[in-house]
Amino acid sequence: MVYQVNKQRVGKQIESIRKRLNLTMPEFAERIGVTKGAVNNYEKGRSIPKSPILNKIIKISGMPTMTEELFLYGDFKTYLIELFAELPNFSTENKDWLAILDKLDELHNQNELNYGDEAVIFKELRKHDRTLAETTAFTNLLTEYIKKRNDYVVLEDDVFTSNILPIFESDYLDFDDATKRKIAEDISMLIAKERIKRK
Repeated sequence: MVYQVNKQRVGKQIESIRKRLNLTMPEFAERIGVTKGAVNNYEKGRSIPKSPILNKIIKISGMPTMTEELFLYGDFKTYLIELFAELPNFSTENKDWLAILDKLDELHNQNELNYGDEAVIFKELRKHDRTLAETTAFTNLLTEYIKKRNDYVVLEDDVFTSNILPIFESDYLDFDDATKRKIAEDISMLIAKERIKRK
């Protein structure tokens, strides 16, 4: 299973910010430019705000040093621990693993590794411990992360991320369940067609 942001943790942070600002859900929704239903979904851990909305939340949060990555993943070492938790031989009690975490964290501090660069992180990890490359779990995860990076390259497009996704998200969350299912099916079919074209 590929790493997923902990939606419950993010939801609790959003709820905490809203309550600290002493805002109702509709008031908070208006401040960040979404619907009350979207805020409810964020706080319940059903969905995570896209980058432009998340940055609005961070801006009004009163936490000037908070970044989008810290908000979503926690510090880089925590992110790595959650990422490697799927490997059967991973343990924070093991001094070799702790040394690897320190090395990868150092590379992050030097801007050579970043959140979301899972395929690169796993390749770097393999450089530091070749035995990991021989495990099926490691190979499977690396393959999944490479595939994920290729499939979702569209999300790196600034116009798509900044303009299209927020509009779609705010409208989509207000639809009834049957309409949401239909939209999801249509999108899945379009993605499948695009994958066939690329082959």
